[in-house]
Amino acid sequence: MGDVRACGRARLCGHVQRAEGKVTREEFEYPIPYGEAEEMLTHALGVIEKTRYEIEFQGAYWEIDVITGAYLGLVTAEIELADPDDEPSMPPWLGPEITGNPLCSNRGLALEAGRPG
Repeated sequence: MGDVRACGRARLCGHVQRAEGKVTREEFEYPIPYGEAEEMLTHALGVIEKTRYEIEFQGAYWEIDVITGAYLGLVTAEIELADPDDEPSMPPWLGPEITGNPLCSNRGLALEAGRPG
């Protein structure tokens, strides 16, 4: 799976993930020219619009995605673990676990949003 995302204020990046299990994956990110990113988006099967925030909670950093567009109001939280067996403290504002749910993945959301209504 791949996507195009903003990485900083002045550039776009290609981002590719390869799953290695339910909770582990390899990730690759590289800068791409703006024109190429626009071309890639013309071939996209769907688009997710979101703003990412980073929040520290008890020594761990959580990535919070606030989704807009087709999924206005959806907010997801993700943490990068050094080891899949790590057990970080869970913030009280977390909702239900959605790891591994294909309907809640970026790919699942993008494909659903891209379907004609």
